[in-house]
Amino acid sequence: MHVVEMTVKPNKAEILRNLGYKDIKKVPGDVHAEVEKALEESSSLISPKVCYENFNFTVDKSAKKILLSGGNYFSGDYIVKNLSSADYITVAITTLGPGIDEKSASYFQAGDYMRGMIFDCIGSSALNALNRLFWLELVKKVKESGNGITHRLSPGHNDWDIKDQATVFKLLDAGSIGVTLNDSFMMNPVKSLSVVYGIGKGLEISTVDHDCIDCELEDCTYRLMPRKQHHIQVVINGQIREITVSHGANLFFALLENGIHVPNACGGKRTCGKCKVRIEGLKDIDLSPEEQKLLSSDAKGQGFRLACFTAVDQNIKVYIPEDSNKAVILTEGEKEQNIIKSLNPRIKKVAMDLPLPSLEDQRDDVTRLIRGLTVTTSDSAASLEHEVSNIENTIVSASYDKIKIPLQLLSKIPEILKENKYNVSCVIRQNLDNSSLIEDKSSYEIISVEESKSADKFFGIAVDIGTTTIAAYLYDIKSNRKIDIASSLNPQRIYGADVITRINHTMEDDKGLKQLQKLIIAELNDIITKFCKRNGLSPRHIYELTAVGNTTMMHLFLGIPCKNIANAPYIPAFTDKTETKARELGININPEGYIITLPMVSGYVGADTVAAVLASRMYEKEEIGLLLDIGTNGEIVLGNREKLLACSAAAGPAFEGAGITFGIGGVVGAIDHVDFGKNPIYTTIGGAPPVGLCGSGVVDAIAQLVKWGILEETGKVKQEDEIEGQIPPEILARITDYKDKRAFLLDERTGIYLTQQDVRQIQLAKGAIYAGIKILMNHMGITPDQINRVYFAGGFGNYISVESAVTIGLIPKELKHKVSQIGNAAGTGAIMALLSDDELKIANDIKNRIKYIELSAESSFQEEFMGAMYF
Repeated sequence: MHVVEMTVKPNKAEILRNLGYKDIKKVPGDVHAEVEKALEESSSLISPKVCYENFNFTVDKSAKKILLSGGNYFSGDYIVKNLSSADYITVAITTLGPGIDEKSASYFQAGDYMRGMIFDCIGSSALNALNRLFWLELVKKVKESGNGITHRLSPGHNDWDIKDQATVFKLLDAGSIGVTLNDSFMMNPVKSLSVVYGIGKGLEISTVDHDCIDCELEDCTYRLMPRKQHHIQVVINGQIREITVSHGANLFFALLENGIHVPNACGGKRTCGKCKVRIEGLKDIDLSPEEQKLLSSDAKGQGFRLACFTAVDQNIKVYIPEDSNKAVILTEGEKEQNIIKSLNPRIKKVAMDLPLPSLEDQRDDVTRLIRGLTVTTSDSAASLEHEVSNIENTIVSASYDKIKIPLQLLSKIPEILKENKYNVSCVIRQNLDNSSLIEDKSSYEIISVEESKSADKFFGIAVDIGTTTIAAYLYDIKSNRKIDIASSLNPQRIYGADVITRINHTMEDDKGLKQLQKLIIAELNDIITKFCKRNGLSPRHIYELTAVGNTTMMHLFLGIPCKNIANAPYIPAFTDKTETKARELGININPEGYIITLPMVSGYVGADTVAAVLASRMYEKEEIGLLLDIGTNGEIVLGNREKLLACSAAAGPAFEGAGITFGIGGVVGAIDHVDFGKNPIYTTIGGAPPVGLCGSGVVDAIAQLVKWGILEETGKVKQEDEIEGQIPPEILARITDYKDKRAFLLDERTGIYLTQQDVRQIQLAKGAIYAGIKILMNHMGITPDQINRVYFAGGFGNYISVESAVTIGLIPKELKHKVSQIGNAAGTGAIMALLSDDELKIANDIKNRIKYIELSAESSFQEEFMGAMYF
């Protein structure tokens, strides 16, 4: 037998309720005082102990008995019903000792019924707490062993005869903890209880034995009662939502779980200070030193708190800062129509007027359809004659069994043909070559059979899935005409601004990968819905979608684990191009249509870089080119038709505003350019009032500090007396302190600063990029003078001032006049792959030709990096 001593704490609210006060707020002050006094005294009167043992048993259902060793047994329908599925039982006696009973009895005997009742209620609460604590200890043990446990069973409670209390005392030496049983089967001390629990593999974990509202088992799967709830009114862009969350819930994750985005860069890890929300109704709660450090005094004065530091313990009203400043997302690239060498889409659409079945022509529908591809009699197909003949010639030369029809489509073909009197349009797809990851290597596939009038409805979508933004392009594949463009912020940003934070989320949360995939799929479907609504299209007339993005984005998009990308040796699950049925991913285009992801080079040089190289055509030129795509990662490609080298510099998200004190994405109101020689010294996107500092603005501001001699070459902001008289007084006055650190005031009204810490962040980022360029040049054995053209790709590369980039040392000064800003080259490459299978094959060739250089493995990288840190 086991004997344990425990420490318990009576619950004052429970005591007051037991005293008859339903509304605790209305309890008289003198009663509160008496209870508090009694609680202090009772701590020395309570001696909580438990004796218990485990017992095997058998069930005699006919006799309605639980048979135990030594001829002992429990009897009755109730106990048999509750224990019959258990493997063994735990029998226990719990007690508080005699002290609390004696104290209560002494007051009753003296006629002081109030105090007697208070001590009695304290004893009841303490006994409940003791049994709850013992219960929790059992639950922990049974969960570890994979068992379940019944609710508490006690003789004399419910339908169990109190006489079986005697059996409990035969099984246990209750005297060891000072408990006895009288002839009426009542225990002494009174504040004692006998309990039995059934335990076994076939049982669930009951929660009846304890109060779920206060339960310490946060992850209890079998919770029957919800925890205490609080109501939150959330105000977003003038709209109000109401949500209910559990007591103590973290506000950041509570909002996240309810689909409410809070700006952040760290995924709730309490490091970025971006998840500012204004809270009304929050009682005064001291801010932790960590939150104090991340919140500005102005923000604190205006009632802002960081959501990730806020535990919800009351009803509150939360204002989410308007993120409505619309993001300005780069979608334009080079004129893709002019650089696609040959239009050769994988999918073609053919109108056919098939001969009707007859007794003389009893061919099955599929045979009739496939043979009809080589003989078209419909007058409406005349305009497609050349296109169809090309298909026919290829199909005729292919064997019949290489034309595939998906089962889901096959089941619909008879009805489609009959409804349209065999006058239909057939969508044929030429499958990719064997270097793809597609399982079925059939040469051709019929992916849709439709009414003939849909012959001209023939669309595809190209998508660039960036870490921060998404750009999508709708094309008429038949005419090679751009129909529409859409862009949005990547909804995955709610789990962090960079890929590492998102990868960590997939590792820390079992549902993390699915959550991130679901977000991107939903966003793409929303874009597709907008495309169709704006242009009067049906999603079933969209037959292909090509997607590019960094390697992590491609893994998350396809729902493929990417945790190994985050740690050395940085191995992705795949790098080849993939093609997947739209229905498998839940993409709302034609269900038999295909989703293609372009190939990748490595864990940190993705499909977006391959697409940008494709769009730049640097791979086919004799002159040496340098491609830079600087986002949350810095991908660099150097070379020509003879040789291509690539690396990824760990620039971090600083160039996109993340990790910068007042950093923000490229939204309306973001400070995008800075010039100390002008008044005002900055411009904002859209000319709106300033709300923060985006990447190009940060680079400009630092370049100005360098140009005006305010920064030392080490990056340290100089003291005012060091440069007094060397710069205009109005510029000198902007040099100040922000949170005890050197800073430069950009806008006094809104209190936007560029801080010493921001300079360090950009130093690290630009140092990594410059060092990466130097490493690639060293591998190729060239100097900057031998680079003929520099391609700045992506949003940051398009908006950044080339002069500022050179001034801060992002690229060698010799390249200043060789830069071409080619816009969203990744998106252009995705479009090229959509419209031409030849271009997709070239993308595969580019992937195979690029030699990846892992910078962390380069012995000279650290030296180059340290040198590149200087201004």
